[in-house]
Amino acid sequence: MFYMIKGKGQSSNTVRFLTVRVALSVVLFLFILLAAKMGWIEPNQPVFLKP
Repeated sequence: MFYMIKGKGQSSNTVRFLTVRVALSVVLFLFILLAAKMGWIEPNQPVFLKP
C-alpha cells in the first residue's frame, strides 16, 4: 500500500508487493481448506440452522 501511494502505482515494487499479497491470501485460503479437510479445525454451524 505504501508503494501505491508513494509511487503513484507506476513502480515495479507496487506490482511485486501486490503479487506477494495476493499469493499470501491464496496460500492462507488453501491452508484453511486443508486444515478443515484434515480435521485440525471444524467449521461452525450457525445456531439457527442446527436441528
